[in-house]
Amino acid sequence: MNPETISSETIAPTWSLQADITPTDDRVYTMYHGTNVASAKAICSEGFRQSAGGMLGRGVYVSRNIDKARRYPLDTEDHLKVILKLEVDVGKVKKIDSQNHPLRLTWHDEGYDTAWVPAGCGMVTSQLEEDCVWDPERVKVIGIEEAPVGQIATLRSKIGKPSKTVQIFVVNFQGSTRTYDVSLSDRVQQLKVKIHREEGVPPREQILTFESQQLEGERTLRSYNIRAQSTIQLQARLRGGQS
Repeated sequence: MNPETISSETIAPTWSLQADITPTDDRVYTMYHGTNVASAKAICSEGFRQSAGGMLGRGVYVSRNIDKARRYPLDTEDHLKVILKLEVDVGKVKKIDSQNHPLRLTWHDEGYDTAWVPAGCGMVTSQLEEDCVWDPERVKVIGIEEAPVGQIATLRSKIGKPSKTVQIFVVNFQGSTRTYDVSLSDRVQQLKVKIHREEGVPPREQILTFESQQLEGERTLRSYNIRAQSTIQLQARLRGGQS
């Protein structure tokens, strides 16, 4: 199989993290998913869907280790396999390192977005790192890492469709409200760039808060539980660091 990766200016940069390193909450990581040609076409066109079950229960199963992705689907010949390159917003992560872990199947009920199985913990036969992401909207295809040569063009043509957008409101320091179209997977920094165009306040001078919590540039809007019709407060940081 030949590797082929595509990118888009609309796709935010991701964090690359070795598979044996503990992930950080609310980061967006590069991961991989192994599937067959038919399923890859559906995923690229319509997005992921939750699996009905598995070692960690319902969710989307992915890995930071491409060798893990290469093992799937099981009992499928290599010439029918596809490895999708992903951008994954992990949200709040729970480490699950034992089949007897009390939250192995209930981690999402306890407020976690992703279950992480470390490499070498004995949970899987391959001893390779694995993740289960509850919400399929947190997982976005950004490239075709490996695929049969004759399928690459078709798969590429299905990637890069704009993410679903919602409207949010930003109230500035003068009390005026503006409406912004955003994707909930956008980083705060991307929103600040949009605000700069409308308000004229440079991103580094903006202080954004939502429900009394200050928004940090590298986190996603979704990680702050921002949804459609949410209202964000804008303050301008004065020179010298004061607001």
